[in-house]
Amino acid sequence: IKAESSFSPTALSPVGAVGLMQLMPATAAIVLDGKGNKGGADRLTRPEVNIRAGVKHLKDLLALYDGNPVAAIAAYNAGAGNVNKWRKRFGALPPDQFIESIPFGETREYVKRVLATADIYNRLYHIGRPISFSQLATSPDTASSRVTSAAPAMESRLAAGTSPDISN
Repeated sequence: IKAESSFSPTALSPVGAVGLMQLMPATAAIVLDGKGNKGGADRLTRPEVNIRAGVKHLKDLLALYDGNPVAAIAAYNAGAGNVNKWRKRFGALPPDQFIESIPFGETREYVKRVLATADIYNRLYHIGRPISFSQLATSPDTASSRVTSAAPAMESRLAAGTSPDISN
């Protein structure tokens, strides 16, 4: 959410992605309704709808890529078709080299930003067990509620300019 919208429920990208998790309305319609109807973009500005759709979409991508968080995050940003091509070209590389080989600069930086932000959240909130990408695949509602409850505290800390110790 931080990487996608900086916590703005009404964020709108230049290409039409909407809300906290920056979902394209057609993708959200498929994820939420099982249909590709493009209507209902306004509902994506409601955090509970946007997070539910975004987490389900990420869960579906994780299942598609057998729990591979790098491929799932890249596909969330650039689409599964592009990721499938990249996996054919350089899928045997270790994750860090795969990330550096992503030909779209925006997606390459997005994957790094999402992974780094996930690590920061885990350290910042001293989460006993990290919100893992595999947890999203098995329990999206639990992960969604943990992310939703952590976001306001993070936003408050950022607004206040405080910087908690994350060295643990």
